Amino acid sequence: MNADGLWVPHARRQPRIYQPRQRRDCLGELIQIDSSHHDWFEGRAPKCCLLVYVDDATGRLMHLRFCQSVHRTVSESSPELDDIFARQTLRTLSKSLTLQYDKILYLVEPTEENSRIAGEKILTFDYPDGTLTFRQGSRILENLKHAGSSQRLCC
Repeated sequence: MNADGLWVPHARRQPRIYQPRQRRDCLGELIQIDSSHHDWFEGRAPKCCLLVYVDDATGRLMHLRFCQSVHRTVSESSPELDDIFARQTLRTLSKSLTLQYDKILYLVEPTEENSRIAGEKILTFDYPDGTLTFRQGSRILENLKHAGSSQRLCC
């Protein structure tokens, strides 16, 4: 890999450039959280984790806390993690079976089942990859269309 140029040894790599960023303007605008597992009590107590909350604007320590297994293995499935990282907002389905999200009006197919949920809250999931899903309870609303378009959305 070295000979073919696929991998460059660490000693010959170009150093990365890290430019500083501006601190936030207001106290509390951005709180950074860090943790450190360590033998903080030098054998007089079990190892634990120190959580530190630091205000970005001032550099002030906002909160410190010793705690135990802060980090845990992920138990959620891949679809559950996708939902966790999606932007979720509530919308109300109108009597005409429409809802608006991100300045776009969406039409819900006028089936008997869908007409029963008019006026109900619809949860929108806007995933980082740009896909959208609309749910009422645990039911996914499918075959939504943009108003003024005959193109169906994959949800």
